[in-house]
Amino acid sequence: MKNSLSFYIPRSSSLHQLNPLTKLLMVFTLIILAFFGPGVFMPTALILFVIIPISFIGKVQREYLNAAVRLLFPVVGFLFVMQSIFLPYGGRQLFSVWVLDVTTESVNAAFITATRIYVMVSSFILLLLSTHPSELMSDLTRRGLSGSFAYVITSTLQIIPQMQNKAYTIIDAQKSRGLDTEGSIFKRAGA
Repeated sequence: MKNSLSFYIPRSSSLHQLNPLTKLLMVFTLIILAFFGPGVFMPTALILFVIIPISFIGKVQREYLNAAVRLLFPVVGFLFVMQSIFLPYGGRQLFSVWVLDVTTESVNAAFITATRIYVMVSSFILLLLSTHPSELMSDLTRRGLSGSFAYVITSTLQIIPQMQNKAYTIIDAQKSRGLDTEGSIFKRAGA
């Protein structure tokens, strides 16, 4: 169980040595390129040729891929399926489920949206894995940002780890009371 208030993984890499503001600028640049860049495959190219290689450069590839598999793939996959089914685009019908039509245009639009969301969240994951929140806060205040605003930014970045620690505390409390918290979903629901 990880028992800290950030996702930061201390490693000696060129990504970790970058200034926190440079990494924040990189995140926003990736997001802008994903949403406003040329071509529909720009987000996919950013994932394959920028974000994944940066995770290897930063020596946080295991943690990044773990977060991608556990967090991003289910959310992005669900988003892709929902938009493929419910977007009201006409065009060539691929297949029909009851009264819902899945068209090539809805699948294309869902793919673009899903990859854009993936770029946005995964670039923030890389920032969180390679930047300690106190370093980011110190750099922002050193550059003239008010301390309260810098605190709001860093506390926002720490919300997910805090929620994760709270969930681990609840699970540990349930285990200490004898509740089975592992196994299949049906076994846990029955417990």
